[in-house]
Amino acid sequence: MILFDFEAPGLNDQWQMRGGGSGSRDAAESGWCLHVQPSATSKIASLRVPADWSRYGEVTFRARAAADTSVQIWLAAGPARAAFWRKIELKAGSWQDVHVPLGWFRRGDGPAPSWSAVRAFSFTFRDTTEVWLDDIAVADGSPILTPETVAAVTGGTVTRGRHAAVVSLVPSLNGVALVATLDSVADAVLADLPFLKTPAVPVPLVVFSDQGSYQAGVVKLGAAFAAIATAPSDDGFTIEGIATSSWDPSQGVGRSVYVHEFVHALLTHTASLPNGSEWLQEGLANWYQRRFFPQPSLGDVIRGRLANPLPLSRLCDGQRIETRYYGDAWTVMGTLLEDPAWSGTLSKVFDAAARTGTTSLAALGVDLDALDRDRRAWTARHFGW
Repeated sequence: MILFDFEAPGLNDQWQMRGGGSGSRDAAESGWCLHVQPSATSKIASLRVPADWSRYGEVTFRARAAADTSVQIWLAAGPARAAFWRKIELKAGSWQDVHVPLGWFRRGDGPAPSWSAVRAFSFTFRDTTEVWLDDIAVADGSPILTPETVAAVTGGTVTRGRHAAVVSLVPSLNGVALVATLDSVADAVLADLPFLKTPAVPVPLVVFSDQGSYQAGVVKLGAAFAAIATAPSDDGFTIEGIATSSWDPSQGVGRSVYVHEFVHALLTHTASLPNGSEWLQEGLANWYQRRFFPQPSLGDVIRGRLANPLPLSRLCDGQRIETRYYGDAWTVMGTLLEDPAWSGTLSKVFDAAARTGTTSLAALGVDLDALDRDRRAWTARHFGW
C-alpha cells in the first residue's frame, strides 16, 4: 500500500521539517518526489499514517542521495517518546529501492512502543547530504520476527513449542527437551504475572555450537538490526527479544543460562520491555533461573549479599546493575512475588515502565525502607534462617 507518492500538491499539509533544513516537492523522471536539504540534526515527519501496523511486514521506498549517507526511519508508536527505528545506508548516485522488514527495527529508549499504535513516520538526518525520496509504502505481513526468520540469519534448525522456540546449530542438541523446559518457564512467568500478554510467536533461543560462533553470531544479529554489537563476554546475551548462548556438552540442555536469557527475551515479547540489565529484568531472569535450576549455595551467597547490599535507592533506580548485584535483585523479586503485602506492585512497575520507560521504584512512590525490611524478613523465611 502506497503511503506517499508526492504526486498531489500540498506537501506542507502532509510533512513537516524540524531542526533546520528544508523539504520540497520536486520533479523526478517518473513524476514527483520529496527533496530534502537537511541540516545535520533535522528530521521530516508525517502524521498521516495508518495507526495499526500489526498487519504490515515491510516498509519500502525509493531514494537517491547526493553522496553516501545514512538516514534513520522512526515510527512513533504508543506513548510519547515510544518508537521503533532503523538506520538505512544510502549510496550516492541513481535511484535505489529500499526494502526494510519491520521485524528488524529496534525499540527506542523510553516507553514501550506498539505496532498497533503508530502516530508518525519520520526520516532523521545526521549530515547535510541532499536526499530525494519517493513511493513510500508498506507491504502486508507481520512486524514480529519468527524463529525461522532469525534462523535465516544465524543458521540452524528450528524446534517450536507453545511459547518457546529453539534455533539450534548443534546436531546433538535435543530441541524437543529444551523447548519443553522453556515452555514450562514461560507458563510459570505468565502464571505469576498474568497481566503480561501471550507471545505472538514462539520466543527464540539461539544455541550456537561453541563460544566463538556464539560471539560471532551476536555480532551478526546486531548487523541484521543495523546495529554494531560487540562480541559478548558473558555466557548468554539477549538482543531485541532474541536470546542467545552457546553449547556446553558437559551441561547439555540443562544449562541454567538458557532459562536466564529466555526470560529476558520473553519480557520483550510480552511487555516490549528492553533488556537493560536493570533490577526488574535481572531479578526476574535470576528468579526463574534459580527456580528451574536451584543453586545449593544460594543461601550463603544471599547472606553475604545482605551483609553489604547495594541500597535499594540504587539497586531499583531503573539503571543497569552489575552481575554481582543480581542476588540483591533476586531478593527483591522474591518479596514482590511472594509477600502478600507487596501483591500488585509488579503490575504497577510494568505499567509504569510501559508508560514512562523506567522501572524506578522511587519514581513509582514505593517506600524503599519498608521494602528493604520486608525483603530481609522474606529472605530469612525462605532460607529458614
